[in-house]
Parts: sequence; C-alpha cells; structure tokens
Amino acid sequence: MFRRWFKRQLEGDRTRELLIAPSLPEIAVDEVRQFIVEDDGVPHINWAVAAAWIDVHAEDPAMYPVFQRAIAAKWLDEIHDMVAYETMRWRSALVEGLAPTRDSAASRLEVWSLRALHDITTSLDPIHDGALPGPVIIFATRSSDAYYSFIAHFYDEGVHGGSGGIYLGAEHNAFPMLVIDGSVTWGIEAVVVHELTHHALAGCRLPLWAEEGLTQMMEERIAGGRPFLMNSEIMDRHRALWSDIGFGPFTSGIAFGSAERDQQELAYHLALAMTRSLLERRASDFFAFARACRDNTHEDAAREHLGRPAAEIAAALLDL
Repeated sequence: MFRRWFKRQLEGDRTRELLIAPSLPEIAVDEVRQFIVEDDGVPHINWAVAAAWIDVHAEDPAMYPVFQRAIAAKWLDEIHDMVAYETMRWRSALVEGLAPTRDSAASRLEVWSLRALHDITTSLDPIHDGALPGPVIIFATRSSDAYYSFIAHFYDEGVHGGSGGIYLGAEHNAFPMLVIDGSVTWGIEAVVVHELTHHALAGCRLPLWAEEGLTQMMEERIAGGRPFLMNSEIMDRHRALWSDIGFGPFTSGIAFGSAERDQQELAYHLALAMTRSLLERRASDFFAFARACRDNTHEDAAREHLGRPAAEIAAALLDL
C-alpha cells in the first residue's frame, strides 16, 4: 500500500531508481552467525571477520560491497526471526530495513525513507553530480532501553546525550546504519530525514557546520520541522557566546558536541543560519564550496568559493 502511495506522489527516474531492490548473493544463515558477536546480549556483526570471509568468497573485487550488503541483510533477517515481537523486513534500492510493526512504525519508516532519499538526493544533486549514495541499514528498536543498549556498543564509556536516532557511518560500522528508537513515534519522520542526510553527505568531507546546516534544512523542508527563528534574544545569546570564546569551536566542530554553556544549541542554530543564508543568496557558490571540500581544506575551499573563511562569514552574519 505504501509503495503504491509513494509511486503516486513522486514520479520520474529517481523514484524508480530508489524503488527497485537489487538481487543479493544467497548466504547461509550459519555462515552469517559466525560473524555475529554479542555485546550485553545484543547481536552485532564483527565486520573484520566478515571482511575476511568476503575476501575468500567474492571472486570479483567489485562484488565486495554486494556481499557486504548480503551479510547485513541476512543479519537483519536473523533478528527478525529471533525477536519476540512482530517486525517487518523491507528492501529497496538503497535500504535494508527492519522495524517493529507496533504503531505503524515500520510502514512509516519504509515510506519516509523512500520519500526522504528521493528529496534529499535530488536537493543534493549539485554536490553529488547526480550520483546516489550507497545502501544503508535502517534498524528501529522496539523500546528506548533496547535503542540505548544497541548504540552503546559504538561508544566509549562515559556520559552521552540522549537521541531518537543515530547515523553510524563507516567510521563506526563497515556497513552504514541508521538506528532509530522506534518507541518514539512523534517526530520519527524528522529523525529519518536528518540521519539520511548525514548518510547522503558521507564522503563529501564537509565541515560540520555545513553538514549540520544541510541536515536541519532537509528536516524543515521534507518533514515540516520547526520554522527557523532568529530574533533579538537569540542574536544576543550568539553575540555573547562567540564574542567570549571565538568561532574556533564552531568551525572546528567541537562546539556541536560540547556540554559547555549553550555551545551545542547555538552551534546548531548558527550552522542552520549560515547555510540558509548562503543557499538563499549564493547557492551556486555554496555548492561549489561543498564540492571543493572533497579535495581541499575547508578554509581553502571557503576562501576560494565563498570569498572568506567560515569564521568571518559567521561574524558578518551576527554583525560582530
């Protein structure tokens, strides 16, 4: 039903590209089980062991990512069969999905992943030159406890902020994965859009301010997120903070994970403000800057295509 709805809403070659699921090599469940390790009772794939197995079984190196996806798919099949609650497995061109059916979470995630990938990739064509990102797992847990137990595998010990979803790219997991707390049904569309935008931008080597600016813009555009607000009170908070600490923590990305003062909140807000301003006034320059980040330092790319470093752009925006 949702696929039919999606086809009616979006037409064209991009939609067909996203809907057509690929054929994958058949891998026995027992083979995949040897790659699975448990961390606090939660099953994860040991991708280092899986890579050694693929090296033996994939005669053509070009088939490596296909075998990798086949292992990821079989792992999700195994979880689907072992959990005590009802789940739905789905596959599209870029998604291997597993989610609980309660509260229509799985159906919503299936359709929203397609909708989000369509709109995100179309919007980011000037950066990607029309190329689609690689495939990704979308895995939703049934409860918040299960969500945090699962993602704890990827964190060092310590105190970390809460979330409703997380994107685990190549630096965390050999096969990219979007993990979602499926019990938080409100705002799940915005989470999907935000994290899939991170996936679509993987490998672009953008500075964090530009990447987080784009993810928030995609949320607002596709999922109808909260409208952007820049009033005198927020402007005063920005000026007080950045006048005190400088823009170094912002341009380096450190502020986006900081627990100090209002750094994290205001870093995300400033990232959205800068990205919106550049795209509204100088879209072609911003996209040229984004493409240049692949092969240049962020500051060199900014000077060449935006005319000055990011810190100076931020200062001008805030009239500092």
